[in-house]
Amino acid sequence: MKLLRETIRKILLEEYELSDEDIRNIRDFNSYDSNVSRMSDKEIRDNWDQRGKGWQGKKNIARDKSKMSEWHELMKTPEGKKIVKDFQSGNIQIMHDITYAGAYTSKDIGRYDEDPFTSWMKRFGKQSRDQISCFVANSPIGTDPKKDDWSVGNGESMIWGMGFYMKGYPAYIGKDDLMTQTLSAIPQTLKKHNEPSGQVKRAGGRNSASVDINDWTGSNETILDNWGIIGIWIGSRMQEEDLHEQHLEDAISTGLPVYLLDETGKGSKIT
Repeated sequence: MKLLRETIRKILLEEYELSDEDIRNIRDFNSYDSNVSRMSDKEIRDNWDQRGKGWQGKKNIARDKSKMSEWHELMKTPEGKKIVKDFQSGNIQIMHDITYAGAYTSKDIGRYDEDPFTSWMKRFGKQSRDQISCFVANSPIGTDPKKDDWSVGNGESMIWGMGFYMKGYPAYIGKDDLMTQTLSAIPQTLKKHNEPSGQVKRAGGRNSASVDINDWTGSNETILDNWGIIGIWIGSRMQEEDLHEQHLEDAISTGLPVYLLDETGKGSKIT
């Protein structure tokens, strides 16, 4: 319950107003959009919604915070408490892909590095208060994730990607890709604002449907809070890459359990 209270507090305290620099960057980045030139700075500060870049106006921040608060109330129910227990104990497959490239980011650590796992951990740590995006199969590690039943794209990382199994608090379990804040792309002013309590992601607006907590097989994007690494996975196609032997050696050197996935995403533990 202490972790739940900390996560709720993080949401409630997060009040960020777009800076003058943010406004300039919004206008420059979206110069192709004629609507931007017609908006005053105040209108942008109130109504802008470009969450992936961390650019949101007050109204949309309030909308997202309301959505997240509703989810946390669900986590207090008996069904929610069961989910929290599964997440915090690492009973299910919570997967972060270190090779994933989104609309606003391309990873500078990943498939072309000889030491992707140790490099990632040196940069981001083995555990953190920052929120992170994962995809999740509601089944134990090493079993069939049944990704064809729930994946709309992100689950394909089990084939093409590699990364970490994690545990933590489920700040939000989305049915589809939530288009949350890309932490490597958000403004430095927002990072500094969130620094005391950890970087924040949110769901809300379009593409924000959550899973049915009574009947779900997987999540294309879950916001994981207070996370910790508990294992390593390497997708089937990544095992065909020229650097696979180096990747595997690096993975084993961490001392973490290492799983090689087949085409279905089912993992075989090798250490």
